[in-house]
This record gives sequence, structure tokens and C-alpha cells, in this order.
Amino acid sequence: MRIRSGLATASITLTAVAGLAAPPASAAPSAPSGPSGPGGTARAASSGATTLYGPAGADAMRADAERAAGTGVTRASDINDAGRIVGDSDVGGASRAVLWDGGKPTDLGVLNPGDRASEAFGVNTAGDVVGWSGDNKFPNGYTRGVLWSGGRPVELAPPVPGQDAWGTAINDQGQVAGWSGTFLTDMHATLWTGGKPTALGELPGGRVSVANDANAKGQVVGTSQVPGGNRAVLWEGRRAPVDLGTLPGGTSSWAEGIASDGRIVGTATAEDGASHAVVWTDGKITDLGALPGLGNGSANALNDAGQVVGVSGPPPHPAVWENGSAADLGLPAGATGGQAQAVNGAGRAVGSAEKGDGSRDAVQWTSAGGTWKPELLPPLAAAQKN
Repeated sequence: MRIRSGLATASITLTAVAGLAAPPASAAPSAPSGPSGPGGTARAASSGATTLYGPAGADAMRADAERAAGTGVTRASDINDAGRIVGDSDVGGASRAVLWDGGKPTDLGVLNPGDRASEAFGVNTAGDVVGWSGDNKFPNGYTRGVLWSGGRPVELAPPVPGQDAWGTAINDQGQVAGWSGTFLTDMHATLWTGGKPTALGELPGGRVSVANDANAKGQVVGTSQVPGGNRAVLWEGRRAPVDLGTLPGGTSSWAEGIASDGRIVGTATAEDGASHAVVWTDGKITDLGALPGLGNGSANALNDAGQVVGVSGPPPHPAVWENGSAADLGLPAGATGGQAQAVNGAGRAVGSAEKGDGSRDAVQWTSAGGTWKPELLPPLAAAQKN
């Protein structure tokens, strides 16, 4: 699974490119505009510091603020080929990592007794799940990377004891991609192999990075800061990180997902500043664009069949790119926006949809005869009442 993360060094007003509300000013530092992430928020950096404030962090803070305000938030982040889905849902005003199996949600719990919250971001074929556990006090709290295997949480130990960490994706070899360091201010792309962390490094001139996905070959993709912008990155073995580049005239790009054959999807800025969904094949970037009539697009994930899912807006619409064209996945009744976060080998996509009152629902989309149908996933609260 891919956690969308952006890097920047300038400081201007935060904007919501895809049309979903940005985090409240009290929760988020000022930031440059950029492609939208899980909550449709821009990629951002705090004033006076080289800071990673990716959509994952922005959306976590936004969701935390929504929960504190009493709105229900449930999000689906990844799906494996067996149809198991992971994400997070409200429990007592805090997020909890969730596994949906057969449509039924299960609370995966937290790492330590003192932790109040957790979120799940990735799941592999074996059903192993990765994410974080912590105190749910963004942006100044703590987070610990977690691997849930057989339902039991185990810490993804950072290179330096006591550091923050998130596990953002897990491949079928059990390697975990993510980041470690200090949340928002000093984050570094990290790969855990057999539980041992390895810092993947930044591009020349960069000080912060994140890893968003890893395929079965151990190829890892993510984003590194560079002078004047951000770049999508490929890490492979002991080689130096590879700058995947951006669109002509653009300044930044973000890599979100990688298929088993090495195709990579993500987002890149164009010369006019708009964000476009893109795919890299053998190092060559192709512009997937956006939904017809909408100005921005962001690709979040792909499967081995070449289906790409993400978001296009404003206003934000869950999107799929296949067979050379983009299509709207559609929204559940009553929803005002949404996006797709992941797609499995069977072509089932998952993500979230937002209502006008600020609440969010986890959604899965299935396709029959070329028509996509959204279906709500039950929150933890519903399962606990039964």
C-alpha cells in the first residue's frame, strides 16, 4: 500500500488541490500548495524548517481534528488479492487500525498499553498488516511503526531507539517500507527486512524522504526532497536512489505505488502548476492527466493488470485509469467527495468518501460490465453494537 507523502521547503498558504478541506490552521503549519493526498490536502512544510508534511500526515491530522469535533471517520487504505481490507475507524474519538475480512471489521488494537490510537496502511497476501500506533496527538505526539502478524502487534524498531516511525507498505516477502525519524520534521525513507531497519537515503541536496511502496522484488518507491522541490524516487538494492523526474516544466513529483514488473505510479506537477496522475515505465514518465473537465489528478496505486486508481478534482472524485482513459468510480449516496487508495489484482478498489458534515466512510468499488459500483464498509462502531 502507498502512503502519499510530499516534501517542500518554502512556506505559503496551504491549499486543497483536489477540493477536500485542508487540516485546520490549529493543527497544521503553513505550507506550499501541491498535489492532493489521502484527504485531498496539499503537500506541505512548516515555516523555517525542512519538513516532510505529506498527505499521510496531513490527512492523519485532519482526521484527528474531525474525530475531536465528533464527526465519524472511517477510511480504507489497502486491499490484498484475497479481499482483506485495512484502514482505520473511530473508537472513543481516536483512530484504530481495522481489518475488514468478508466485510466485517476487526479492531487490530494498539502496540503498547498507553497508546490511544493506531492506523493500518498496508496488507500483503499473507494478511500481515503494517501501520502505526501512538498517542493520537498530532503533530506533537509520538508514533511507532507496527507490524500486525497473526493479529499480534510487533514494533518496527527504528534505526535510533525512540524515534517515530510508520510502516506504509508490506510486500509478500515481508519487507516493510515506510519512514523513521521525527514526525514532520526529520523523516527518512526506511526499509525493514526481517525486522531490521535500513535507511534508504535521500537524493543529493535533500534532507528528508519517505518510502511509500515496495514490490516483491524489493524495489521501493517514494519521495525525496531536492533543492526547489520534491522528486519521485526509486530505491533498488544497494544502488543510489534514482530521481524519476517530473513532467516538462514541472518542479515536483511523488511516487506512490509500484507493480511487480516495475511500473510506478504517482503524481507530478505540470508547467502550469497543476498536478497530474503519471506512470513511469522503464524510467519514462507518461502523463495520465485527470478526469474530463477537472484540472488535477493524483495516482495512488496500481495493480499488475495496469489499472491505476486515485483522485481527480476539484471537487474530488475517485478515479480509475485503464485502457488509456480515465473514469469516475462514483460515490455512495450522500457523499460529496472521495478518492481511491488501492486496487487489488481482481480489480476491487478501496478508499473513502466524504459527506457534507465532515464525516467520512470507507468504501470499496467493484466493476461489472464496465460499470463501477461503490459499497460502504461498516465502521468499528457498527460491529461493536452487534
